[in-house]
Amino acid sequence: MADNTLIVFLYGAGLNASIWDNLLPHLNYPTLAVEYPNRGMAGNVNKSLTLEDYHREILDQLSHRKERNVLIVAHSIGGIFCNKLGVELKDRLVGIVAVGAIMTEKGTSFLSAIPWLQRIITQVLIKSLGTRPPDSQIKKGLCHDLPDEVTRKIVSDFTPESPAIYTEPIPDPVPKCSALYIMLNDDKSISIPVQKKSAARLLQANTVALDTGHLPMISQPEKLAGLITGFLE
Repeated sequence: MADNTLIVFLYGAGLNASIWDNLLPHLNYPTLAVEYPNRGMAGNVNKSLTLEDYHREILDQLSHRKERNVLIVAHSIGGIFCNKLGVELKDRLVGIVAVGAIMTEKGTSFLSAIPWLQRIITQVLIKSLGTRPPDSQIKKGLCHDLPDEVTRKIVSDFTPESPAIYTEPIPDPVPKCSALYIMLNDDKSISIPVQKKSAARLLQANTVALDTGHLPMISQPEKLAGLITGFLE
C-alpha cells in the first residue's frame, strides 16, 4: 500500500511547500508537496492568473508521478483545488485529509464559504491592497503559536496570490470519497463555524481536532503525520 499511494500536499494562500518540511520525515509514503505559481516572487506577479492556471500548475506536477493511488492533504485555501483534482484523478483518489481547509461546492467560490461580513471586508481589501495581508495580520492569523524565527520566515516568504482563487466559482463538485477533516481549535484565520461547514461538505468525512493554530504541520508535525497515517491505514 505504501509504495502505491502518493500523498499530495496543498498548502494555504501565500505559503510555499517548505511548510511541510517538518512533517514529511514522519510519513512512510511517497509524497508530493505541490508548489503554486511564482513562489517567493515579490509584487503582483500572480495578479492576472486564473483559477485554471493554478489547476494546470498542480496537475502538471502531479502528471510526473505514477503511483496508483493518491491521497490529497489540503490545508486552508488548498481545499478549493480538491474538486478539480477529484475529477482528474477519478478512481486513483483514495481520500482527502482536510487540515482546516475550505471546501467549496460546485459553482461557489472561496469567498462564498466565509461569513458575509468577512467576505465584504476581504473583497474590499483585495481590491484596494491586493492579496498580501499586512505583516501584523499574517503574524496574528497564521503564526500566533509559532516561534519568532519561523514567523519571520513565513512573513518574509509570503507570496501574493491571484484574486481569482478567492473570487472565481469552482467548476467541479466536491469529490465523493473517504475523508478526514482535522479541525484546528486555535485557528485565528479560519473560524470553527467555517471549518464545520467545510467538513459537512465532505459527505463521507470523519472529524477530529487538534489544539493548534493555523499551521499544525509546523507546530505539531508528529501529531498531524499520525492522523494522516492512521487515516490511510
